Amino acid sequence: MQPAAQLGNGTIGSSWRVSRDGNAVAVVEVRHEGGGVVVSAELGGEGSPKRTCPNRFTTLRAAEVFIADLISSFSYLGCEVARD
Repeated sequence: MQPAAQLGNGTIGSSWRVSRDGNAVAVVEVRHEGGGVVVSAELGGEGSPKRTCPNRFTTLRAAEVFIADLISSFSYLGCEVARD
């Protein structure tokens, strides 16, 4: 796994796993869809109902800014974030 903060040319098709105290919290994925970029977060750990939260962006740069903020927020909350 690569450090979570690295974004760039390989962002499309990337995913990040978020955990806290060894328990899965979320999986974040990036993909092209309909001429834009979708950042999809599947939230929920073991024993929790899973829900998917898609966020659509018109540019890859806007999606990367969102991902950087999302990763920073998870880190601030004490979560470990690893890029697959």
